[in-house]
Amino acid sequence: PLQECIEWFWASLNEDDVYPKEFLEYLIQLAEDVESGKVKTYSMDEVMEHMKNNWKDDLEEDVGNL
Repeated sequence: PLQECIEWFWASLNEDDVYPKEFLEYLIQLAEDVESGKVKTYSMDEVMEHMKNNWKDDLEEDVGNL
């Protein structure tokens, strides 16, 4: 039943749909990789802290050159 449902879903998509099957499968795989821990994710706070600590001098230099 699951395979039949999946096949029906893909067959029912019209050519007018925005996203191709391959792209949607890629997104599904990416979500599974994140959930399984195969892909490391970072919180927004971690990303912002990293940017602040590592790019602070570059930003100050860029602003000083304006």
